[in-house]
Amino acid sequence: MPEVEFKGSKWNTDEDGFIDDFNNWNKDWVEYVAGLEGVTELTDDHWKVINYLQDYYKPVSYTHLTLPTN
Repeated sequence: MPEVEFKGSKWNTDEDGFIDDFNNWNKDWVEYVAGLEGVTELTDDHWKVINYLQDYYKPVSYTHLTLPTN
């Protein structure tokens, strides 16, 4: 399992680069992923969406979007 280090924090990721444990999610992880996507500054609007999605997915412990395959 690959390990990512950013700003002194470390995370394990799966083969697709998604964080391995939803409980390890934090602001530094968001900033790391944003940088990978070319986003250099996260605005208040970004954080509103990020926090909404965090609150939505946390109860079911999804680490990334999972779609049904039926």
